[in-house]
Amino acid sequence: MNPRSFLLACALMAAGLGSLVAADPIAPSGVTLTLSTSGVVFGGPPPTAVPVSAAAGVRNSAVAVPPSFTAAISLWNQSANDLAFMFPSAVSAERHFVFSLFDSSGALLWRSIPATPAVPTATIAPGAVVQGVLLRGATWKWTQVVPLIIDGKPLAAGTYALEGSIDGTPVFGSRAAFQILESLPTGSGVKGTVLAGPVSPVARPGVPNEKPVPKAIIRYFNAIAANAVVTTIMADEQGRFQFAAPPGQYVVTAIIPGDENTPFGHGTKTIPVTADHFTEVTFHLDTGIR
Repeated sequence: MNPRSFLLACALMAAGLGSLVAADPIAPSGVTLTLSTSGVVFGGPPPTAVPVSAAAGVRNSAVAVPPSFTAAISLWNQSANDLAFMFPSAVSAERHFVFSLFDSSGALLWRSIPATPAVPTATIAPGAVVQGVLLRGATWKWTQVVPLIIDGKPLAAGTYALEGSIDGTPVFGSRAAFQILESLPTGSGVKGTVLAGPVSPVARPGVPNEKPVPKAIIRYFNAIAANAVVTTIMADEQGRFQFAAPPGQYVVTAIIPGDENTPFGHGTKTIPVTADHFTEVTFHLDTGIR
């Protein structure tokens, strides 16, 4: 297929202020790729009305640093032919896109975690190459929460790049830069442990019947802030997690991986956070074993 016979349109929208269009898309010849952000500066003084730079297309104002922002990407095939892609896994074929976050030195800081596949993939061997076909006239879309807190640590002040791309071949994507003027506070937040039980249908005296949940899914948001963004992090192998957050009330949900859509395996707590203190919490989740 002639790459000039179809139009690829990608757009990335991030919560914040300003706008930016990537000037050097990572795309093969003949492919039209546009990556734009509605937010490029986080932190610093309250926003003020200032002129927009015609050269960079960036509004020189700032807002308080959020724990994350939302990005969206879409792929629209306007050609007369179907467009075939090869993906490295069934999960990649499900979501089509991947987001990556880099620091100013080019080091990879974060890569988007696949969502739960809409179609069971247990019959597909791990690592198997999966074909995906974007039909003519069709659109692929994906929305992703991009964290500004990674492994419980807020990103330091500096310049970062967010890349959105197809998670397969042919490979193409684009990058947009954003800046953090000041980091989130590190002296307050939430830390805790996720346990689950029973692990056996028969409880034995003196024998623990619950255990830590490795890589438990943790989702949280500010319960008071308007339009609060839900941030997702992962606990360690011992079910421990921690995230920094300004003082306030936070709704925190812990989930056993794989139990996202079951009536058990998850729990939610509203947790207060005070200045210069990490509130400790323990989740006791139901495994459903009886």
